[in-house]
Amino acid sequence: EIELLLAHALQTGAGALSASGATLVPLEAPALAAIARQLGGARAIEAILPLTGLQRGLLARVLYDDQQEAYATHIALTLHGDLDATLLRRAWDQLVERHELLRSCFLWEGLPLPVQVICRQAQMPWQELDQRGDDAAAVTDDRVIVLPVALNRPPVGRVTLARQAERRHTFIFHSHHLLLDGWSMFVLVRDMLELYRSLATAQ
Repeated sequence: EIELLLAHALQTGAGALSASGATLVPLEAPALAAIARQLGGARAIEAILPLTGLQRGLLARVLYDDQQEAYATHIALTLHGDLDATLLRRAWDQLVERHELLRSCFLWEGLPLPVQVICRQAQMPWQELDQRGDDAAAVTDDRVIVLPVALNRPPVGRVTLARQAERRHTFIFHSHHLLLDGWSMFVLVRDMLELYRSLATAQ
């Protein structure tokens, strides 16, 4: 009964998705219902997309060769000067709203083919560290880089902001090549800094 109700919620006019609406993947109602069930309901989902050939290949290696961290990706920025960490986090929250990739995840279990799902909302994990007086490189490796990210829960990534001196921070965004390439990372950093400047100017 639950599966039937979820399938009904995915019909046009009853929920957020239908097989001919927000999804570009030929999935039947039971598969759509399974996706909705994993992500908290049909209304939580904005779109369902097929994987590209490159994504399918990477996912196969992650799943069958246990090589997830081999395809992890991160960008680390050293920020000098006065920094308002609260404002930076607000800028990142706006970035998540702007870029659907940051509200995405990948599902495959119980489905006829793997898909990328874009959710309407997602909360990026955000960690702040005080590394003043520590060996910054070692702490970063131990607490940030080596930690895996979940591919099947949105968002596929996390942020760490490490304070290493009174006026020096390291910003790290950790994600996966299934989601982002180098160019996408550049766009995210550019937009984040623009949003931060805008918020700072408005204060």
